[in-house]
Amino acid sequence: ALTKVKESQKHGEEGKVDHPHSEGIRERCNIISFATLAEINHFHQIRVRDFRAQMQHYLQEQIGFFRKITSKLEEALQKSEVQWEKCSVVATRVKTGSATAFPHRFQLS
Repeated sequence: ALTKVKESQKHGEEGKVDHPHSEGIRERCNIISFATLAEINHFHQIRVRDFRAQMQHYLQEQIGFFRKITSKLEEALQKSEVQWEKCSVVATRVKTGSATAFPHRFQLS
């Protein structure tokens, strides 16, 4: 379309086409250009909006996923603390010679 405008301006300068006709071509070209730019702008705005929503959803899902992992790790930590307390009690009994509570597991020589 821009090529047509340049050609019509050139023909207008050479006298092959009258001025009102070349102005009409230029105006129609401007209308097409502005409409195309408006469409591009509209689609870009929609793309930005959709991308933003998708990224927010992704990040919310990631937060939920890592919260689940954190709760599982905290649960494992609590269980390990209980297990370590049991081990500490057993070790204390073995050191003091009162391993009779667990005769099959600990023999003092």
